[in-house]
This record gives sequence, structure tokens and C-alpha cells, in this order.
Amino acid sequence: MNKIKLMTFAILPLLTNVALSQEQNNEKRPLPELTVEQKWQRSNWLVDAFLVAGINQAKSNGKTVKYWGEFMGELYAPSWEGVKTPWGLLRGMYANYQLTPGCEIEMIKQSNDAVTFRINRPYKSRFNDSGKLYGVSLKEYEKGLKIFYTYIANHLGFNYSQRLDGDWNVISIRNKKR
Repeated sequence: MNKIKLMTFAILPLLTNVALSQEQNNEKRPLPELTVEQKWQRSNWLVDAFLVAGINQAKSNGKTVKYWGEFMGELYAPSWEGVKTPWGLLRGMYANYQLTPGCEIEMIKQSNDAVTFRINRPYKSRFNDSGKLYGVSLKEYEKGLKIFYTYIANHLGFNYSQRLDGDWNVISIRNKKR
């Protein structure tokens, strides 16, 4: 019984200090209010981070970047139903790429059956000095997106090609010969 009293008297001051310190730390602190520009930047960062995390997860399970791109293409292809022309696919891609601050797209040539355009690579800066973001290289990231869009294009009945030209991706989408 004496041991219990002794432990109570030894522990009671500690518990009181913990309770008091918690009360003192409950002061109200303001949360940051982001500007629209900051929200846009943050949102785009999260999109890139989740894409990279998906590629990394596939790699960590012994899968390839090709596997990831095809998996994502198969998952999202049904949402592109209704796109009937290369121009329609370009419009959808452009809507997606506009989420990236600093994105620029320039039309190179267009016809009823094909479009060729170039798009800059503003996401490059995310792949810091190590050349990687969460264990994924810039080359793997771009390969994954190329495979994804190739899958979507094939699903819709188009040929898709993409190549690097300096800081630009040059993309051509054309109707398949029938």
C-alpha cells in the first residue's frame, strides 16, 4: 500500500505537468490561406508526385514503366470515349497539360487526319540535382506518360508518336489507315 501511495505521489506531479502543458499548447494558430496561384502550384505538384509514386510502386513490385503506362492507359481509356479526331485528343491532352504552370503548346501542323504539336517540359525542375523524384527519373516519368497517351490513342483508333527535341516533346497524332 505504501508503494502505491509513493508511486502516486511520484507520478501525480508528472501527470499534472503534462495536462498543464497540453492546455498551454492549445492556443489557436492560424492556418495558411493560399492564393489561387499557390493552390495551382501545389495541386500540380501533387499530381506529379502521385504519378511518380505510381511508377515507383510499380517498379518496387518488379513491374516496368511500360507496365505502369499501359495499366494507367487501360484504366483511363474509357473516359476518353467520344473523342473521334486527332484534334479531339489534342484538345483533351491540352486540357490536362494546362494544369502545369508554365506549360506551353505550339501547333506545328494540322489537317483533318493529323495534328503535330510541341509541348515544353516545365515539370523537369521537379527532378532535382539527383535527376530523380521519389526514386523515378525524368526519363522514366516521360516514358510512362508517352506509353499512357499511346495507349489512349490506340484505343481511340489513332497512331501516336512522341520524341524529344531539346526542351520540347514533339507529338504527332494521326488517324490509323483503315
